Amino acid sequence: PSVGDAPHTLPAALGLPGGSAGVNEVLKWLTEHQDELAVGVGGAVIIGLGFGFDIPEQEVTNLGHFVLSLLIGHFTVASVTPALHTPLIAVTNAISGIIVIGGMLQLSGPLLSARVACALAAVFLSSINIAR
Repeated sequence: PSVGDAPHTLPAALGLPGGSAGVNEVLKWLTEHQDELAVGVGGAVIIGLGFGFDIPEQEVTNLGHFVLSLLIGHFTVASVTPALHTPLIAVTNAISGIIVIGGMLQLSGPLLSARVACALAAVFLSSINIAR
């Protein structure tokens, strides 16, 4: 059995009032509804960020373009026929190589800046894509 198939139980040594049956039911419900919880928590975080921060309109526009490009890219790659899969992967590896070079060029500056953090993330994630 895999880790996800293991039953979730709490040790009896915790001394929970009324036994651990209620807690085990909550753990079972959480396990069964992981997807719904992830969407709900994600939506709450997005709404909370929207109410808690003054985000410039240009940033919201950029974020919208980013999300649309993710969706277009996903549906484009998902609909590729098997005969075109190898050339598509070759092109994406070339694009990832360009991203690695661009990220390396952006690595100058303070280590804790957003620019360096994004550059490190770009280099790391693109390198993973190239290595696969």
